[in-house]
Amino acid sequence: MVVSPGDSEDLTEFMTEPTDRAVVLLQRVSELLLESRAIVKELEAVPDGESSADAADRIAYGILVAALEEGLVNTIRHALGNSLTHDARRLPSERGGNHCYRVLRRLRRGEGA
Repeated sequence: MVVSPGDSEDLTEFMTEPTDRAVVLLQRVSELLLESRAIVKELEAVPDGESSADAADRIAYGILVAALEEGLVNTIRHALGNSLTHDARRLPSERGGNHCYRVLRRLRRGEGA
């Protein structure tokens, strides 16, 4: 199932399979990462004639959004690292760490899971 950006919230109420809901969740995280990167880039631009109060707000929001992005990236890396190092023989199915890695690569390329 491929979900377009913005569609993920509408589809979750119709999904019953945990794997489908997990894919949508990962896609939403991917959307958050892309949006946070775009916002940080916009906040880095210094408008002409910006007041010191507006500059302080812009810098503060830039730091907060960048920290959110870093937290999401670290969480994904941690989750991926745990799934890749987990003993695949103990997983309930053959969809272990390698599957997680392939899913995340496809999500990064925008192909869906």
